[in-house]
Amino acid sequence: MAFNEKQQCGEVDRSSLFLLSPEIAQKYASVLAKIKAIYGEEITRQEFLNIPASDFADQQGVGVTNVERFLCLRNVILSDTKNASSVSASADLAQWEIPVTDVPERYRYLYKKICFEYSIETYADILMIDQSCFKKLLGVGERKAELLVEWQSKLIKNPPQNVDNAVLQAYRVDFSQLSRSEKSLIVKFVRRGMRAEEVTPVFVMNQRAEDLLDANGFGKKTGEALLTFQKKIRSFVRQPASLDVLVLKTYGEDLTLPEISACLLADIERFAENLQPMQRKIFIKRAGLHEDQITLQEIGNQIGVTRERIRQRSQDLFEELSFSVRIAKDTLGPKIKQTPIDVIFYDMSELRQAFSTDACFIKMLAHLAGIDVRGLRERVNPTIRYDALDEFFCSVPYPAQKVEGVSFLQEEFNLEKEDAERSLLMLEKTDRIRLIGSSIKPVRAKKEVAAVHVLAGYPMGLSWQELTEKVNEFQICQKKLSTNRSDQSLYASDYVFQTGNSTYRHMRYFGLSKKEIQYWLDDLRKALEESKHNAFHLRAGYYAAKPAGILDYHKIRHIARNFGYRSGIYFQGKSRVDTVSLDPDAEQVSQKEALARALCKKAMKMEELLNLIHSHSEVHARLYLGDLLMKGRIVRLDGGFFAAPSIAFASLDVDEIKKALNDLFLKEERLYHLGTLSQHLDRLVKQDCTPRFCRSFILSFAKEQEWHISGFLVAGKPFEWGGVADVIRSAPSLKGEKLILWVQKRVCITREAVKRAIYNNNLKEAKERKKSMRNELSSEMMKELLDL
Repeated sequence: MAFNEKQQCGEVDRSSLFLLSPEIAQKYASVLAKIKAIYGEEITRQEFLNIPASDFADQQGVGVTNVERFLCLRNVILSDTKNASSVSASADLAQWEIPVTDVPERYRYLYKKICFEYSIETYADILMIDQSCFKKLLGVGERKAELLVEWQSKLIKNPPQNVDNAVLQAYRVDFSQLSRSEKSLIVKFVRRGMRAEEVTPVFVMNQRAEDLLDANGFGKKTGEALLTFQKKIRSFVRQPASLDVLVLKTYGEDLTLPEISACLLADIERFAENLQPMQRKIFIKRAGLHEDQITLQEIGNQIGVTRERIRQRSQDLFEELSFSVRIAKDTLGPKIKQTPIDVIFYDMSELRQAFSTDACFIKMLAHLAGIDVRGLRERVNPTIRYDALDEFFCSVPYPAQKVEGVSFLQEEFNLEKEDAERSLLMLEKTDRIRLIGSSIKPVRAKKEVAAVHVLAGYPMGLSWQELTEKVNEFQICQKKLSTNRSDQSLYASDYVFQTGNSTYRHMRYFGLSKKEIQYWLDDLRKALEESKHNAFHLRAGYYAAKPAGILDYHKIRHIARNFGYRSGIYFQGKSRVDTVSLDPDAEQVSQKEALARALCKKAMKMEELLNLIHSHSEVHARLYLGDLLMKGRIVRLDGGFFAAPSIAFASLDVDEIKKALNDLFLKEERLYHLGTLSQHLDRLVKQDCTPRFCRSFILSFAKEQEWHISGFLVAGKPFEWGGVADVIRSAPSLKGEKLILWVQKRVCITREAVKRAIYNNNLKEAKERKKSMRNELSSEMMKELLDL
């Protein structure tokens, strides 16, 4: 026990206890008479102080008032005794050493004051507080002192009991018997990620109200609900015969289905009995328990509330029910999933008969087991989805035969012939198919299904325009197909491949045997193993190296995409990138990257590069090449050729040119204009160094040599200008010769180049001013028109 200081008392002379002052003797006359009758007249003060309070409280004829006066008298004697020895707490206080979590409302404020002054952890600590010392504290008056004595006497007369967790392990919370605030408390625990089975009585008793106040979503009322809940659990422990709060915990691991059925039925009926009349009516009507199930609207009309309110309340009731049954979802769910449905109906007939229909029984069982009710219904009565025949239509030509459709349903869904024929009639009623004599026609089919169904009847394939005309003519698609643009779903279809002349064919007419497909897979894998890269673009890295006309590229693409997994080849065709790799985590090789890799092998013209990209668009190719040129990954050569730096500068002494450029940058503090730099470099290395060559060379090795280039300005150190025009604009107050000299002090450039730059800059500014004036004039004219 942690106190600031323990009370002291020492040995006293053996004199009568009743030798007290007249005032004290008169005030405590009744309790003195009790003490005299119980312990005799020869008792000393020390013997009186050693009497356990619980021993006095247990004597016959001693009530709460006598215990209060007994404690007060002891405090008076302790305060009057000087040089006293230590008085230890009696042994019977050990049973009171439990956390103070359920302080009565009457003593709540007093408890806060005690906690502020002392280190209180147990009820035993409260019993050891001396009244006289407590009265001397700041803010403590007669009222608080009397409340302390009253509380101490009640604790002695009715000591709290420790709650044995071993006893609580056999029980779980009965959600239906809790108040609204206590139900809300458990729901909050569940929403924080716990399962309902984990909110056990032991868990509730281990929670502290002050800790919950710091948690998100828990307020003052939540703490009060916790204290009330803990009191109910303690009272249940004292009288375990009462099942008001807890029920025996049965998770059902060793129970059979008939035993589980009886347990669930008892829990459901007990849950319904404990509900309020209106709630019971909603629950029974919605669950179909012993009564016919009715709709939400019908219940709302009977009660006088909206349909939505009934839905919300019934949802809450079913959630509360899942907390109140004794069979855990983790146990019931696997049992239901592993047991055939006919066995479930037979073994759980007791629970099944309690519901008006099998549908109500299935819904309740799925809810309590935590499984999908649709999946359980499918096991009872398999239903054919509206798209059940999509695969069938994709594999046969238009029009399909009814006999073939019946056979497909029999094999696909394991149905008898009569059930399959009945399913066809059901699909016709839902307006998904049309039975015309001995034929079946899809109605409102997906675009892919409609197109593939038509293509299955044309071995040579159809163009997109021809295909759309056929589909729209047969009226089998949910929407009319546009003849202007092909549908993207066909690119990802497993039933369609596209030929080189943009003709779509069905896979049944692919034209290659399994042996031939495996040959191309082996050849593609060999090329990947020989490649120094982890992956390459299928067209640029593989198909472009094959002899022309040996095989259509789209067939190779289809082989890699649909059959590559057989040889460990991974295909990534997102956005038509068409990357193949032996590594499933390899990055996609874009068309730009494919061009860069191809130019590392040899120099190419634009015509050759167009064959390496899917679109064959010169605009796309120039965008890719422009980006590669700016990054220095390729170089533009004379004659319209492009090549990687390793090929473009193969005949030059690259190290000599690098050294010459570094010497120029160290020698000159000014920036270099590419025209001037090419002239200096031409004299140093005795090569034909044009401005284009200088720019390409510097871009290629800028990162390696830490060179900096922007526009036509180059330097060996960072600079802020973006070009010669930017340098000119930084001195707006200078004109003519002064401006030329100012620029030449900062850039190594010829006078003619500066003049040309000044002229272009002035021309650009004039155009911008003219455009701005035109916009302002238009704005003013529009404002005048609006005013008119």
